[in-house]
Amino acid sequence: MTSLKIPLTGKRAAGRVAIVDAGDYDLMSTHRWHVREKVRPAGNRWGPWAVTSARAEDGRLTTIAMHTMITGWALVDHVNTNGLDNRRVNLRPATIAQNRHNSRPNHGTSSHFKGVTWHKANGKWQAGIKIDGKNRYLGIFASEVEAARVYDAAALDAFGEFAYLNFPEVA
Repeated sequence: MTSLKIPLTGKRAAGRVAIVDAGDYDLMSTHRWHVREKVRPAGNRWGPWAVTSARAEDGRLTTIAMHTMITGWALVDHVNTNGLDNRRVNLRPATIAQNRHNSRPNHGTSSHFKGVTWHKANGKWQAGIKIDGKNRYLGIFASEVEAARVYDAAALDAFGEFAYLNFPEVA
């Protein structure tokens, strides 16, 4: 299916666009879309998503995300973690936990891989994962890549299709 671009406005837009399927373009193009995004102190990002203002049934002005307007789902996960890619093939219903499992790695940490940190005392890389609110130790490794691969295996086992993988091409 053909995808089209919706221009985004506002100071956070910085020339970015949202991507939608051709079948959704006519409705999406009738709205003025902005970028919702926050950068936390550690450099972690929340977003970006395309949002617009719309009148609720009670007449109040409310903010609605493009992915919610397209799907009608209250909670949406972007398969490729790009919140501006709103093609239907990239959207799926998800719980808050499933959405979190499919999140990108945190910035500002010792490793750019998800689930991997530098273990200063051992001078090696440590892998860990959080499952059902509990941190699970996966081991110490000489290689950062080896630790990331162990994390990927554990994430795939625990979270299935919602697992964010450091090496998705291997799965």
